[in-house]
Amino acid sequence: MLQAMIRLASVGDVKTFVGIVRRYPFEINLQSGRYTVTGKSLMEIFSLDLSGEILMQADTDESASKSELQLQPFMAGWSERSHSTG
Repeated sequence: MLQAMIRLASVGDVKTFVGIVRRYPFEINLQSGRYTVTGKSLMEIFSLDLSGEILMQADTDESASKSELQLQPFMAGWSERSHSTG
């Protein structure tokens, strides 16, 4: 699983982000506080508190770098965590 802190500061940022992540075959979730939504839904993203950073979780075992994901403009921090099953 790939994780990053992102910032979506405007309506345009949200639209651009969704346009990018909809192309990926894996799930992308966004978490703000105790709420988690799919990163591929404009309406769900707008239900989050967008005033601060949001945790993005990409459910992929692929070795994707942030440059491959094309999300650098939104990145606040980047980490890679192993996906555990069980």
